[in-house]
Amino acid sequence: MQKKMSNVYIGILIIFICFFITLYSDQIRGSIENTFGLSQMIPNALLPIWNILDFAAVVFVVGGTIGSTIAGFPLKMVWKAFRYLFKYVLPVKFSKDIHGVNTNFNKEKYQIHQIAFDLAKKRHKRESIQADITYFRSSFELSPMCESVLLEWLSVYLIDGDSEPAKEKIEEMIGAEIAHIEARANEDLEVLEFMTQASPAFGIAGTVTGLVLLLRSDVMDIGAIETLVQPMSIALLTTLYGVMLSNVLFNPALAKRTQLKAAVTHSLAMMRDTLIYLKERRHPNDISDLLLGYLPADLQAKRKAEVDVDVVKQYSSIFSS
Repeated sequence: MQKKMSNVYIGILIIFICFFITLYSDQIRGSIENTFGLSQMIPNALLPIWNILDFAAVVFVVGGTIGSTIAGFPLKMVWKAFRYLFKYVLPVKFSKDIHGVNTNFNKEKYQIHQIAFDLAKKRHKRESIQADITYFRSSFELSPMCESVLLEWLSVYLIDGDSEPAKEKIEEMIGAEIAHIEARANEDLEVLEFMTQASPAFGIAGTVTGLVLLLRSDVMDIGAIETLVQPMSIALLTTLYGVMLSNVLFNPALAKRTQLKAAVTHSLAMMRDTLIYLKERRHPNDISDLLLGYLPADLQAKRKAEVDVDVVKQYSSIFSS
């Protein structure tokens, strides 16, 4: 309980710090520009963009969104969601799994079908498959999920012999593992959905704050027009930043994370069926036909042709011998 309360206090503290920075942002920005001469360093072509960048509005919306998220969720969940956001935004190698989700998972399911068909031929003949699992692990360029989930399941649940778990027990244990993986994915979705709603809310709150500061300005003073600029900027730009942050970053990242979860769930279902069919020692051709439904149409045709060629070779070797 104490740990949860500490998250709330940290989040509220961040929000209040951002609020007070907003109140004194005019002096902060002025001192920064005077110290580093930023306005003189910026090219004329970028001045329009610089003019709509307001330090106070950015701090209020971004800091408020982060603070409320920390207050509402455990730090571990928040950190995991922000790690995903970094992967989503940064154009580096480890973000390819996110942006190429359909291509990568279709390739993964193609690999699952290959492994299932090769192992089914041995299981159908009641031969051991443990050596083949080791071979796949060392010789194939498998996706992380095939490596860490499918081959691990095969090694644990299909032991060959009397000690092999019953089919019902395998279904129960695999179902629990899939539920755990889906629950972890739902944590990211909950945090991202919260930030999608929080950023426009803090944009509106910033607008109200700017209007309050504007109404409290001494408009009767001759120099008051200069004091109106910063409150008006906060009032107008916080809503803009909140809406843009929600619809340019959080909403697309949420949609992509939802697609990623759906693709992972589909692959896990294919792995589960692969394990069950191998446990039942079904005929390799039957397993192939049942698992083809998980592949897209183009890969179905390609994989079906490869299986047909393999079957023809098997019958040719039988007749020739």
